[in-house]
Amino acid sequence: MAATITASGTWTTPAIVGKAVGGSGVAFTTPTGTPGGTTTFDSRTSLQKGTNLFDELNQFVTLMAAALGVAPIVVLDTIENMISDMRRQPNMAERSWSA
Repeated sequence: MAATITASGTWTTPAIVGKAVGGSGVAFTTPTGTPGGTTTFDSRTSLQKGTNLFDELNQFVTLMAAALGVAPIVVLDTIENMISDMRRQPNMAERSWSA
């Protein structure tokens, strides 16, 4: 049986908001609607400021690494490969995130 992961507490508010754009990808904007930039996904800055959900992602990676007994880089590469495959096969991926 797969692990069940739950969340509690208050999630950080992203400084950038993603929106699916009709099957052609995702557009990122700030909460005020201005186009988002790549600096918003800077992990070092975001972790220092506690923004953009990097704290939550860091906790997830740490939890997964501890559960599997591997280094966090192994988890990051595993997640990256899994996400790449889910993007290549959207019909399969939709099953993963539809509740």
